[in-house]
Amino acid sequence: MSGLNILIITYDWPPRNSIAVHRPYAWAKHWSCSDCNVTVLTAEKCLYDSPLDLVLPELDGVKVVEVPYRSSLNGKKTTSTKFVRSIVIDLLKKQVDFFRKVLRLSLDVRDAWAKKAEKVALNLHDKKKFDVVVSSYGPRACHFIGRTLKASDSSIFWVADYRDMWSIRHNADLHGGHKRREQRLERKTLKRADLLTTVSAPLVSQLEAFLEKDVNLVFNGYDLELSEVKKRIGLQKTAIRKNGFLKIAYTGMIYPGWQDPAPLLQAVGELIKEGKITPSQVRIDFFGKRQPQIQAIVHRYGAGKYVKIHGHVTRETALEEQRKADLLLLMESGSEAAKGVLTGKVFEYMVSGKPILSLGSQKNSAIGQLIEETGIGVVCEQDIEKIKKCLQGLISGNEMNEFCPNFEKIKLYNRGVQSQDFLRLIKSYIY
Repeated sequence: MSGLNILIITYDWPPRNSIAVHRPYAWAKHWSCSDCNVTVLTAEKCLYDSPLDLVLPELDGVKVVEVPYRSSLNGKKTTSTKFVRSIVIDLLKKQVDFFRKVLRLSLDVRDAWAKKAEKVALNLHDKKKFDVVVSSYGPRACHFIGRTLKASDSSIFWVADYRDMWSIRHNADLHGGHKRREQRLERKTLKRADLLTTVSAPLVSQLEAFLEKDVNLVFNGYDLELSEVKKRIGLQKTAIRKNGFLKIAYTGMIYPGWQDPAPLLQAVGELIKEGKITPSQVRIDFFGKRQPQIQAIVHRYGAGKYVKIHGHVTRETALEEQRKADLLLLMESGSEAAKGVLTGKVFEYMVSGKPILSLGSQKNSAIGQLIEETGIGVVCEQDIEKIKKCLQGLISGNEMNEFCPNFEKIKLYNRGVQSQDFLRLIKSYIY
């Protein structure tokens, strides 16, 4: 190929079932179709990375290099060896995570992966001579590898991408000296980056202030073809209340203390107590791993009759459940520190064909502004009365006034469009 020779460094890659996979996967997919030679450097997945059931098409022309945490003693990886090694790594990671939080140490077992991956990356560069290296946080290990490559060859154009923040993340378990050490490490690591990118305008401002470097905006997005998006938008108004009851779905992880379904359960409980609805008229389904506090919240609000917790499901099932729902629940912290969060989940919901009920996020947050700009739902923050009005209206058969999807705005968040814009941005710095 005559285009750029690009290395993407990402820990998240199929079969790891994480929303974070889709950002680097889209770049590889679309850049490889734009006369670029794309290589992906990632980790060989183990039990710690589960669930490992995300199946995405292999990308023609994209070389994926998976680096394990350590080599087998004899260089051969039998099935039993892989299994035992995965169990050991899983246990070690959990222990390290525990001690890191208790002792407030800057530990991440994936740093050990970075040490091995750095050697592989340097060997790849010797052979391929990368023009561009894109490292995507998190974990920080990806930026460590990018830094090493840049140090080895100053002609490499290094792009450091932030899907989430590192040391200034709103939900990070960092305090006092621990936080200061991590911030020093981050500044030192990113010192030689040629281009910094992140997913929302508020995060751009935060990162620029922290690193004292220019940062560019590269949104997350969705992978659906524009023709299918337009078709789904045309069906959205007629899709509400097709279940005979109001079916509300949440798909994804829940981070305790930052994503709280309590306002929704309180609103439903009050409507039932006031005799305005019955428990049989509403159903709330939670799909996903890491939902440790849901049972306790459900019990607290006496919501067991209309809440069902399903646990982890495949991506295909999650997407199908979104399409079956009448209303999609989106939760994020309402704190000032979380105003810049723009999770990939909102884009997945955007093209589901169903309206979004957003809890927590402020109207002037990145999530709130996106929902209102595209007309894909209602931003309730933590306003119980607003939630009640929305639910009662839908159960009564009324349309949601805030739900008026704007295709011209929505199409801007197609991952193909975003990937090409990102590539043009990179080229504008190089040429």
